[in-house]
Order: sequence, then C-alpha cells, then structure tokens
Amino acid sequence: MKKYVITLFLLLLIVSCGGDKVVEKKDDKVIKDLVPQKTEEEILVEEAPENEKKGVEAYKNRKYDEALSFFEKAINGKRESFDIHNSSAQIYLEKKDYKKAENSFIQARRFKEDDKETNLLFTNMLIELKRYKEAAELLETIFAKDATFAEVAVSLLAIYHEFLKEESDSKKREHLIKKAEEFAQKALKEIPGDAMLYNNLGRIYYIAQKKPLAFYTLSIAEKNSPDSPEILNNLGWYYESENNSYLAKVYYEKSLKKDSKYTPALKNMARIHMSSLNYKGAKPLFEEIIKQEPENHEANYGLALCYLGEFDYDNAVKSFEALFQKYKKDSYLLVLGDIFYKQLPKNEKYLDKPEKQKEFLTKAKGFFQSYKELHPQLGTNSDVLMAISDIDMQIQSFQNPQETKELKEDDKKEIDKDKLEELKKRMKEQDEGDGEKPAENGSTDDKSKEESNTDSKPAEKSGENA
Repeated sequence: MKKYVITLFLLLLIVSCGGDKVVEKKDDKVIKDLVPQKTEEEILVEEAPENEKKGVEAYKNRKYDEALSFFEKAINGKRESFDIHNSSAQIYLEKKDYKKAENSFIQARRFKEDDKETNLLFTNMLIELKRYKEAAELLETIFAKDATFAEVAVSLLAIYHEFLKEESDSKKREHLIKKAEEFAQKALKEIPGDAMLYNNLGRIYYIAQKKPLAFYTLSIAEKNSPDSPEILNNLGWYYESENNSYLAKVYYEKSLKKDSKYTPALKNMARIHMSSLNYKGAKPLFEEIIKQEPENHEANYGLALCYLGEFDYDNAVKSFEALFQKYKKDSYLLVLGDIFYKQLPKNEKYLDKPEKQKEFLTKAKGFFQSYKELHPQLGTNSDVLMAISDIDMQIQSFQNPQETKELKEDDKKEIDKDKLEELKKRMKEQDEGDGEKPAENGSTDDKSKEESNTDSKPAEKSGENA
C-alpha cells in the first residue's frame, strides 16, 4: 500500500511540473506581445555608429562599394560626420562621378571647413573640370586665412597659367603674373625649393614670353625633383615649343622612363613620332593612351593613321569606320573612299584579282556617294565627282574587258600620233631657228626667200623658244 501511495505522489508531482511549464510558456508569449517592436528607422539609428565604423574600415581596404553601402545606412540612420562625407567624396572621385563627389565634399566641409587634404582634393577636382574661377576663389580664400598652407599656391599657379592662355589684355596679363609671383614668394617661405611650384611658375613665364625666366625656373624644378615625370615632360614641351625636337624627344623619353603610363608624355611623344611619320613608334603610344582614355578622339584617329601608314588596311578601315560611326565627320568618308579607290586596288596582292579590285572600287564609290549626298553643292570639277566618274569607268572595264582593251589600244594610237605630230613640229621649229629649213615644194624662189630672211628668223625663233 505504501508503495502505491509513493507512486501516486510521484505521478502527481510530474503532472504538476508539466502544468507549470505550459503556464510559463503562456506567460512568455503574453510578455512578448506586450513589449513594443522597434521600427526599421529606429534600428538604423541604433546601428548607425557601427555602420559608420564598418564603412570607414571598408574604405581603408579599398572596398569602395561596400563602404558606400555602410555610409548610406549610417546617413539613413540620421548619422552624419566628416569621415562619412569625406570618404564618400574620395570614392566618387575615384569613380569619376564628379557630381556626387562635389556634393560629398561640400557636406564634408560643413564639419571641417579648413581641412587641408579635403580642400586640395576639392579644388583639384574643380581644376580638372576646368572650373578655374571657382577653384581660384576658393584657393585664394584658403591661402588668405592660412599662409602656411603653401601647397595651395601650387594649384593657384596652375590656374593662373590657364587664365593667361585665355587673357589677351596686356594689363590683366601683367596683373596675373604679378599675383602668381607674389603667391610663389610667400609659398617658398614655407616650402623652399618646392619643385612643382617652380614647375608651374616656369610654365607661366613661358606663356608670358619670359623665356629666360621660364627656362631658369624649369631647370630648378628638374634639379630639385629629377625623377618627376611631369617636370621632365614640361621641359620636353619647352624644347619642342622652341623647335628643338631632338631635346624635346630626349625629355619625353626621360619622362616615360620614370612613368611609362604618364599620359601627357605619351601624347607628346606620339605627336613627335607622327611629325616624322614614325608610325611604328607612335602606334604603341596611341594604344596605351586609348587604354587609359578609351574615348580620346585624337588618340583613336592617330592609331587609325598608324594602321594606314603601315599598310594595315584591314585595321585602318575598321578604325576609320568606327570613327565615322561615332563622330559622323564626313572627312572620314573621304579617307575610306581613298583607301578603297587608290590604295587597295593597286596593292600588289590584288593586281591579278580583278574581282577583288572591282569590290574595292564599288566600296569606294559608296563612300564617295555618301559624301556627295552630304554635300549636294559640289561642283562638277570636284575631286569627289571626278573620282566617282573614274570609278564607274574602271568598273565598266571589268565588265567589258575586250572593249576596254580596244579602247586602250585606240588611246595608245592617238597618243602615239600626237607624239609624232609634236616631234615633227619641234623639228620644224628647230630647222627654222637654224636657218636651214628647205622649201617644202623644192622651189628655188621659196628657198631664196628663206635665205634672204636668215638674219631675222633665228632671232625671232630664239625668242619664242626661250
């Protein structure tokens, strides 16, 4: 009996415990329902500091898209800071999204208006966008507030160089030069011997026609920074402007040895090679420029000319066709027409392939016809219309080879006949000039008349021949 009582007690205890668990679960659910849930906006606000931290870390590791994502979340969480906007500006600058970069720079300057790195990056972006007036005003304001921020003067001199290129008024030009010299003198107290300062001042002196000062300052720049591709390139430009192509080439080569991808030197060196028709030398330079600047029109045109100069007609045609499709310059139609009209048909590979020559001529006519449609005012003596007419004749010759052969033989006979008549005429004139021309009909009277005039005729003929 005692055993049964104990068993019953244990069963009741187990049931009692189980019941407590069920009640406990119910209580948890009730409590959870009573606690208000956080909104998405509140979560963003709560996580904003962590998102900013993660964004800055991603930026340092050059994970730009990830960084921008974290910064966006932080901003949506009503958190803004100098680091968020400054880092975003530099990312957009790297992506060449200048509109967003400018907005981020402006927001960053709300937190730190005098931050040197931010101001330099912002003004250099304005310079790159050719917004020189805005950049100059900002830099002048910064330098007026802090004369120790001497790096500002380097950018200012670059802007004044651009102002001088456009300014024609002599008094305004002198004023700009004077301002540039003043900024340079103040800056050199803080950064004595700064190579880029001398470099930019030298460029100003050159455009101001103060060539001895230009050479002097550029030489100091080279001495203080002999490995700078920019300074070496500018010295090359100086020599080229002075018609010393040899030294220009030397300095452009020096610049590219220091940095084989330095775009200004690539462009200048390519121009030097093209001026001497060195297509082999210019071609890899244009290819490198296009890698860096795929939309560079001049580089794409230069590469097309290199293909043509090296008789690589397939690539030349592809390049000029691409240029025409993109820029719609009708001059490219003339180049393409000329390739198919004058060059390909006369290429030794196709001299014994009349069908191929006919194909080339047909294409040439198409290009010339397209040009004609764009210029309906062309006169009858236009080279284009004359080329179309000649192409028609050549195509006709492929269709009627026998007739063309006979025409060519007739033409040859006419040419020979004309040559014979011309020879007779010259012989007649020569005989008359020597006073020894016999009478055509053998009459002695005629001969006597000729002899009586021998004193005057040679002189007359001599004058005509002369």
